[in-house]
Amino acid sequence: MDFITAQHGVLLLTAVVFTYFGKYTAKRDLTTDIIESTIDSLINDGYIKTKGEGETLELLKHWES
Repeated sequence: MDFITAQHGVLLLTAVVFTYFGKYTAKRDLTTDIIESTIDSLINDGYIKTKGEGETLELLKHWES
């Protein structure tokens, strides 16, 4: 196996590392999107009370109005 050199090993290792880094980053972004979408739908359906709009949106406790 003279055609496999140290450079090939380094390239393979780099590819594996960045593949898993990309998967981790995508999973984290997907989780954030799912949570944001769920909270938005709960607010729109009236299950979570809020005060304000946009950047000043504040979630209220169940005894606050």
